[in-house]
Amino acid sequence: MSENLTSEEIDGVVEFNRTEIERYGGVFEITEVDENYLYNTLPRMIDSHNHIQDRRTRIVKKATEIMSGITYDQPFFDANKRTALTATVLFLEKYGFTLPMHSFHFQLEIHELLNKVVVRPVGDPLIFSDVEKYIENVIFSLTS
Repeated sequence: MSENLTSEEIDGVVEFNRTEIERYGGVFEITEVDENYLYNTLPRMIDSHNHIQDRRTRIVKKATEIMSGITYDQPFFDANKRTALTATVLFLEKYGFTLPMHSFHFQLEIHELLNKVVVRPVGDPLIFSDVEKYIENVIFSLTS
């Protein structure tokens, strides 16, 4: 019940962001505060759901923390939404689930959803609940 991203996986998320910036342009920057968020705060937020008994529900809530957290808190200077989506898929696949990444419809929906997350006011519960509902509806098991 301690599903989380390892520090090596977070290193990979940071490297993904750097690669996206090199590929598409922008600024790669991660401050000490943002690094602390990625390596300490985010894993604690993910672990806050360890008490949930139902595995699928627990994984959805943890994936929501990753996607919403990176999208909303913007730990990178650029490419936060792409990085959030990639980190979420990495996490889900590690634990036997995934998202319909190759669906054009999914890509449009997730882009619209994450754009809404970015502009939510601080403390708005919809930052997480909208993403959680969406993940809950589109997630599927890799073993089914």
